[in-house]
Amino acid sequence: MCVGTGERMGICSNSSSRLALWKTTDGSVTWSHLFSTENFNYVTDILEINACESSVVYIGVGGHRYEGKWHGSEYTGLWRSTDGGATWSQVMDTASTDGDAYEIMDLDMGSDNKIWAAARTNVYGNGGGDIFRSDDVLNWTKASTSFLGTPNRTLKDEAPSDTN
Repeated sequence: MCVGTGERMGICSNSSSRLALWKTTDGSVTWSHLFSTENFNYVTDILEINACESSVVYIGVGGHRYEGKWHGSEYTGLWRSTDGGATWSQVMDTASTDGDAYEIMDLDMGSDNKIWAAARTNVYGNGGGDIFRSDDVLNWTKASTSFLGTPNRTLKDEAPSDTN
């Protein structure tokens, strides 16, 4: 099991940054810090697939401007590890409107094994309310969300009985 840290909402958004991802393999008796994630300031969501020996972990990562400095903005995006968190690769890094990374707020796997990602507004004020789906987590299709306007944080869920 993994837990992520960092809260970038409000004026104290630097209070828990840079603690990144922690992992337990003994039912939460002990925890180890995944140093490979130390540059991930705000872990916004985690999706772990096949949580046995061959675990694949996806995390949404955000950045923020706090007290006149940028914190973690260069690592904002959706990241994947296929080796238990030893290494990470960015699997969704740019927003179509401005070239800045999407900040993924919510990750889910549907009953049809598609992965869904919902974005929040990134540090540059873009991408909020965008929802994506992927069959392979390398290629993403943006779902139309114009009916939402321009929200900040977006969460989504899927009916298990209907993948549409």
